[in-house]
Amino acid sequence: MKLSGRAFSRWWYTIPVRAAIPCTDNQKSHALSTAGSNQMNPSQYLHLSASGIDIRPSKIVMYFHHNLISHSTSIICIDFQDGRWHEVAEEPIKRAKETTDAAVHMKRAEHPFFMHLIIITSAARWWRSALEAFNHQLIQHEDSLLRQIYDTNPQADAYPNEVNTALHTMAAHVHRYKAEMEVIKEVVSDLAIKYTEFCAVNNCNLEGRTAACNHLSSFALVASDITALRKFMDELEKKTQTIIALV
Repeated sequence: MKLSGRAFSRWWYTIPVRAAIPCTDNQKSHALSTAGSNQMNPSQYLHLSASGIDIRPSKIVMYFHHNLISHSTSIICIDFQDGRWHEVAEEPIKRAKETTDAAVHMKRAEHPFFMHLIIITSAARWWRSALEAFNHQLIQHEDSLLRQIYDTNPQADAYPNEVNTALHTMAAHVHRYKAEMEVIKEVVSDLAIKYTEFCAVNNCNLEGRTAACNHLSSFALVASDITALRKFMDELEKKTQTIIALV
């Protein structure tokens, strides 16, 4: 996150996102594509066969510029998600439009920081959905392995080898997820600090101070949600290693 300027306040940041997208490719397409055949690379997407879901990686870049004299604000949001799942990518924009329309209807100005909260909460929602799909896949692998262990007429070893590869792939991905979630955690922390500084510079009145407290509470709730997601990742990582030990 960068901050500079005297007559204006500006910064930018990048939010890494992972979204659970229904898979539209068949197994052969996954094997033939560059990303699909390189699942061990956590920078690529992760295919979850149990639920027919792909966890797709992307990022959102936010640029914020506020003029301290005219009090005008400009925000540029660049979403790098694939246009094939535009309904997911357009969610924050739709929420922003609903917020601004409501503000116009109530004849009040929305606080410049509302867009940051929308982007972060949308990203957290995408992450949670992706992690739940990840957990569902782990449950399926564990159930299949246990049935294989207690089967009196076990099949060939090809299946355990296939699951072993899938589990090691998932282990690599969840390790990367933890690093990306730390980035989001730092961004939320910095935004809360910048928000406090922003209110101090703009000398908020009583109504403004009340709104400031509400927004700070919102940032605290978002930070709590991000912490919960990070802990969920720790659980998934441990669970993955436990299931690998069954192979």
